[in-house]
Amino acid sequence: MASYTSRMEIECFEIKWTGPYSLSEIRNKIEASDKGIYAVHKGKDIFYIGMSSKFGRRLTEHKRNWAHMLGEKGVAKLRVFTGIVHWYESTTPSQDVNSTQLRAIESFLINYKPNKPEGNPDSDKKGYHGKISPVVVNTGKAIKLDKVIFHNSSIESLLKSNMIPKKRQSPSYY
Repeated sequence: MASYTSRMEIECFEIKWTGPYSLSEIRNKIEASDKGIYAVHKGKDIFYIGMSSKFGRRLTEHKRNWAHMLGEKGVAKLRVFTGIVHWYESTTPSQDVNSTQLRAIESFLINYKPNKPEGNPDSDKKGYHGKISPVVVNTGKAIKLDKVIFHNSSIESLLKSNMIPKKRQSPSYY
């Protein structure tokens, strides 16, 4: 009798965040022509999460739309973090993330329970529907997302149970 084991496929992504930038200054940043995920903060909270093939163009469109909702002073207070997504197909990161993967990551981050952004009003309709469980590692500038995010809680417990704890280092003094 053959024995079968359940197989779980996982896609690993790293998002390298930069920012914060105002919506006015993003067009002058090197990231303006990049594609990826962006998180707009309103104060300390994430207001909106989106994806774009060109950050500068998309965020300029948002600036116009949000001016009607928040007013010019409200828009001036928004800060955006841009995230370049790297996909770990094997052990080497690749920036060849396709639009399907970007949409899945965007949806996954929007619907990540502790941080549902108020600016994504249809977020309940955009639930994550990927076939493969993503693991997202957030690096770079600190944004209000956990360092590592899992779609499937069993992945988290599996990884934690197999990790070797780091030895505590004694504090160094200058």
